[in-house]
Amino acid sequence: MTRVYADRIEVEAADGVPAAFGRPGAGPDGRFAVLRVLEHWIVAPEWWRMEAAEPGRADAGTPDGPVEYWRVEAVRGRSAAVYELRHEASEGSWLLTRVWA
Repeated sequence: MTRVYADRIEVEAADGVPAAFGRPGAGPDGRFAVLRVLEHWIVAPEWWRMEAAEPGRADAGTPDGPVEYWRVEAVRGRSAAVYELRHEASEGSWLLTRVWA
């Protein structure tokens, strides 16, 4: 069974690869340890759908940047499952987007 989420999470990364994650403010018991990366892909912005640059706006017409997805196997305690993490590098934010349990 899969569940879809859009929860903000904090991610600890090693060399750009998720190593652990959890909800903001979660203590050590609330962290998930990444056992292995199952998939990693990048979705580029749809530059053809962006509006033409407006005069005076330096950022108009430029993409926000690519979005990275990481499908990982992770464990907390004795319970392991597969999680999909979304990283928006331009904002520095991470989301938990899907869980297979």
